[in-house]
Amino acid sequence: MSVKTNRRKGGFTLVETMLSIFMVACAGAILASAMPVSTVGRTKANYLNKAANFAQKEIELMKAQGYPNLTASKLYAADLIDYNTDVNATTFNCNGTDAAVGDRIGDLLPSGTATVKVEQVDLELKRITVTLSWTERGRSRSYVVASLVANI
Repeated sequence: MSVKTNRRKGGFTLVETMLSIFMVACAGAILASAMPVSTVGRTKANYLNKAANFAQKEIELMKAQGYPNLTASKLYAADLIDYNTDVNATTFNCNGTDAAVGDRIGDLLPSGTATVKVEQVDLELKRITVTLSWTERGRSRSYVVASLVANI
């Protein structure tokens, strides 16, 4: 008596293959949809890093001038402010500074502007405030850093 057995050979059925292709396509679509979000986040972080670096550099350069040299004429001579573009008696633009280094705020940030405010807060104490503003994707952004300089 001969018995025929119906053995299935190894392999994938059409349904299994179609299901795996669908799952790979879904994973690819999820990954592709996340790319624009990560690009926007990376760009925003890049602009904030540039703003923080520029502001901190300006603060450190002004602090290095020393308390008695925190005047408009001395800061202009050190190429830290745009002397001819005073906003008011204690606030100065610094948009065109560091042109030789290629570190101008307009080159670092889109529509970037920078101001420096030097104010007397106490008898022997001045505050330096650097304010940066730029436009990112149609929205106005700003970054502010301040530091105190004592006459010691």
